[in-house]
Amino acid sequence: MVRHIVMWSLDKVPSEMYDHTVSELREMLLILGDSISSVLHAEVGVQDEDPPLIVLNMDFRTWEDLEAYRVHTEHEAAVKVLRKYTTKLGAVDYEIP
Repeated sequence: MVRHIVMWSLDKVPSEMYDHTVSELREMLLILGDSISSVLHAEVGVQDEDPPLIVLNMDFRTWEDLEAYRVHTEHEAAVKVLRKYTTKLGAVDYEIP
């Protein structure tokens, strides 16, 4: 199994739209897990404290399934939305037993 973790800073979200935007981003990421068949499990965590962060954790059966997710049109659309509101801090992919 392969785990995919990505962390973003929510530094581009306007303060007056923070709650609504973060809720929408969280829902968008969770929908990816439901709509892309190669995703086995998806969860999203949000840290509202300074610095505000959002973290995606997904599991895949194989490295090929992760690659299928990366090139999926829904994933690519989500990346465009995330770039408007976040700065990517890092990502890690690794095998888990």
